[in-house]
This record gives sequence, C-alpha cells and structure tokens, in this order.
Amino acid sequence: AVELNPEQADALQALAGAYTRIERYDEAIALLDKADHQAPSGFSLTISLINRCWALYGAGRIEEARDAASKILKIMPGDHTGLMLRPVFNAELGDDAAATADMRELRRIYPDEPLELFLNTIRTSRQADHVRQRNLEVFERIWNLSLGQTAPSKLDEAAT
Repeated sequence: AVELNPEQADALQALAGAYTRIERYDEAIALLDKADHQAPSGFSLTISLINRCWALYGAGRIEEARDAASKILKIMPGDHTGLMLRPVFNAELGDDAAATADMRELRRIYPDEPLELFLNTIRTSRQADHVRQRNLEVFERIWNLSLGQTAPSKLDEAAT
C-alpha cells in the first residue's frame, strides 16, 4: 500500500490519474475528493477537476463530467482543456448543438491552433486506451460539425 500525506494534493491527483488509467474510477474519484479539500481554489483545483473529468467520463458518469468541465470554465474562463472536454461530454449526452457551440468557442479563442494539437492533448491524457479512443472520435466529430462538415464520423460508421 502507498502511504500518502493527505496534505499533498499533487500526490493525490497523480495517484488518481494512475487509477483512472487502469479503470479504477471510484478510487480515483475518492482521491480527487481528498485533493479538492487540500486545494480548494486556483490552478491545483483546476488540475483536480481535469482529472475528475477523465475519471467520471471513464466511469460513464457523463453529466457529472460535464459539470466538472463547466466548473473548470468558471474558475478559468477560456481554459483550453475545459473547452476541449465540455463539447465531448455534451455530445455524449446527445446535445450536439451545445457541443458545437462549445467547440466554436474553443476555435474562437484559439484560432491558430490546428485540430491535431487538440488531438495530441487527448492522446497524452490519463485515460484508459478505449476511453481515450472514444474521446478522440467524439472530439473530431464535433470539431467537424463546428466547421459545418457533416461527413459521418468513425462512431457513426461503427453504429451502422
């Protein structure tokens, strides 16, 4: 067993990220609850919320993941990670209009950043491989919708 000092929010967040990667979501979320009490504001809380988004998304708790992404954007308006996460969660909840609006906001704030930069951010996230793949596919589909493209995504093709 690992002994952690509950005063070290960074260590709790790192361990939660490891648990998320190996799909031990409940344990990850419990650690993030402890980390949030140690880092109740600022950048550290934002990192904790990002980790929470990944864990909740992996656990299939999409509404809670969307709420965590919204909290990121309240703390740090225009945060690129919050703006990357919320459209995916909105799309997963069936709200392509909200997802597209979020993606347009991401592209408005970061107009010179290519799709590949955002996809690389997702590729390096602390998610289980199959969850990361789904995240990539949903993100790219919403990106294309925000550009007015309607070509079927890999998700649409897999459903047929």
